[in-house]
Amino acid sequence: ALALDAAYGPAAGLLAWCRWVQRLQGWGARSDDDNAESVRLARFALETVRDDPDAMWQAALTLAFTVAEIAPAEMAIDRALTLNPNAAGAWMARGWLRAIRDDPEAAIDAFERAHRLSPFDPVEFWVAAGIACAHVCARRFEEALEWADRSLNDQPRFVTAIRVKAVANAHLGH
Repeated sequence: ALALDAAYGPAAGLLAWCRWVQRLQGWGARSDDDNAESVRLARFALETVRDDPDAMWQAALTLAFTVAEIAPAEMAIDRALTLNPNAAGAWMARGWLRAIRDDPEAAIDAFERAHRLSPFDPVEFWVAAGIACAHVCARRFEEALEWADRSLNDQPRFVTAIRVKAVANAHLGH
């Protein structure tokens, strides 16, 4: 485990998110200790970083998707958006949380706002995959396929988009 002090807070959010993405994508073996370290880093970031919207949304997504701590994640993202209403990453994170809370229209609105704020973002494929996921939640499977394909066009190995596409295809009987 890394020794942490307050100066490390912003980096802890990013590192937690990177480790979660590593797990999500299946990049190498991840032990329970590795996952626990990601959660520890995310919690540390949220405890120490009160003015960095990026560290907040990165830590929030890690907690939401690693240990299902949705309410604290939502509060962190709300704070990030209060600090910077133009934080595209925070809007993207809000979209993912709305999608997993089965609120597809609010998810799509948040993802669209993230896209408007940063249309050339290098992780735009996350936004497209999120919109695809929201369409699956809304049982609009053809639209989900279109958005999953947009995501995969930008990042052909993005596991989330592959999973969403598989679910949409299964519902369509393909």
